[in-house]
Amino acid sequence: MLTTLTLRNFRNHVETTLDGLKPLSVIVGPNGGGKSSILEATRALYHLERLSAHAAVGGRVGIEEVARKHATKMMIAGTGSFDGEHWILAASFSKQAQDWQPSVRVGVGDSPPVDATYRSNELDVPEWFAAGLRKVARYRLQASALREPSYPESLPPIIALDGYGLASAVSYLMRTDPEAHRLLTERLRGVVPSVTGLRTNPVKVPRTRQHALSVDGRKVPFNTEDEVVGDELLFDTVDGKGIPGAAQSDGTLLVLAVLTTLTLPVRPRLMLLDDIDAGLHPAAQRELMRVLRKLVEEEPGLQLIMTTHSPYVVDEMSPDEVWVCGRDAAEQHVVVKKLSEHPRAEEALRVLTTGEFWSTEGESWTAEKGS
Repeated sequence: MLTTLTLRNFRNHVETTLDGLKPLSVIVGPNGGGKSSILEATRALYHLERLSAHAAVGGRVGIEEVARKHATKMMIAGTGSFDGEHWILAASFSKQAQDWQPSVRVGVGDSPPVDATYRSNELDVPEWFAAGLRKVARYRLQASALREPSYPESLPPIIALDGYGLASAVSYLMRTDPEAHRLLTERLRGVVPSVTGLRTNPVKVPRTRQHALSVDGRKVPFNTEDEVVGDELLFDTVDGKGIPGAAQSDGTLLVLAVLTTLTLPVRPRLMLLDDIDAGLHPAAQRELMRVLRKLVEEEPGLQLIMTTHSPYVVDEMSPDEVWVCGRDAAEQHVVVKKLSEHPRAEEALRVLTTGEFWSTEGESWTAEKGS
């Protein structure tokens, strides 16, 4: 589990430390306020296990695009534990002329951090540490991908980061683990009471395959298309039976995707989720958070870090599980603090819910001196 995350000159974060991350943590704040940057940095930190520092942190856009403007140094660092073993991992960058020079340091167990080495493009660390870092996924679920009939690319299937493959994942649980499928349907119904059943139907699904030909020593890519038998989601609801997934609301499909991901036999240990409240009624938001809390309590080591704009989601959290992204008006950079750090938190929370308190106070207090 990730317990501390530090960002320095990463996007709009000059110096941000989230110390004391919990199994369930939510990040709140205005649009463009630095919430998604925290998820992006977390994903990058974990991807150092199998990618170079430049590739993990800069990705396709490059270091120059993620580093704060005019900065000459940037860092992402984290501490945590996997199965009781502690670790420290940090990626630093220093700008020299037009290039950003990386430095990766790692500390395992009681050992102090040292310069990391890579072997065969993988971080040279104990297998338990490497395995823990591999089990991270940042989801940006798209309604169009969730609705799409799918076929499994692997067994057991996984749900893609945009949500494609949901139908095949549900079908797999139906066929191989009826009890898990029953629990999934029960959890979904708890959040969306109108759903009474969940199943799939075999359908033909178009498939695109990528190939390459060698021509004069050059690889020339090309695609072929065919059809395979895949899966289509069907919902039984209070309004009818066998309703296609394409006819379901965005919120219902998002909830199903999150719950299915956490039910599959192969699943992430750290889930990063943008806008967990998207498309959901306030009562459904509350119930979803209750279900997720029960899941992390039942499975030690599972962690979810989410962004939200909803006070109803925040209502289901304690103030030390809520991270508030504000902005320093003078310096124009993000300031992040726990809601429990608000100077009037203890007094106000005697009469207000967590969500009411955040809605009332907003984010401006994060930049106040002494808060």
